[in-house]
Amino acid sequence: MSTFTLVRRQLADCTVWVDRDTVDPHDGVVRAYQSAACPPAEIAAAVLICLTDPSPAVRKEALATLDTVAPSLTATQILPALEALPEHFLPLAHALATVALPADTFAIPILRRAAFLPLAAPSFIPALARLDPEWLLENIRQLLPATATFPSPWFWSRLPLPIATALQRRLAE
Repeated sequence: MSTFTLVRRQLADCTVWVDRDTVDPHDGVVRAYQSAACPPAEIAAAVLICLTDPSPAVRKEALATLDTVAPSLTATQILPALEALPEHFLPLAHALATVALPADTFAIPILRRAAFLPLAAPSFIPALARLDPEWLLENIRQLLPATATFPSPWFWSRLPLPIATALQRRLAE
């Protein structure tokens, strides 16, 4: 049976990877992914395909699995889903932020747009610091207004020290 068929069956009716800790159908897919029951890249690709499944239940469970499997995807795999599924822009943009490389220049405008969504900036700043630090430095005040209760020391620790320092200086101006 193909990895896609196994993943879809698990997301649809929770009959493939089940144990006593299974609460939701996506739990089994996550366990299979983490244990390499099937090749992780195949599981991740199957989850991405399931985002367009005719069944709303399968789509919902696939969406719940996306953060876990995102590291096994590439930015070019995520891009078509972003274009085809605008209703899932934010979770797909999060997945894109996880895997985008400097060579994935198409990802930068998408991540910039996502960072300006209400309350979303902190999730995208680490990726933008990695991919487009100059733009981030220019726009940090719009992304994190002075009234924000953010950022915490943990947040800053996720950024390279020179970028974190430059951003903190910019916010203090």
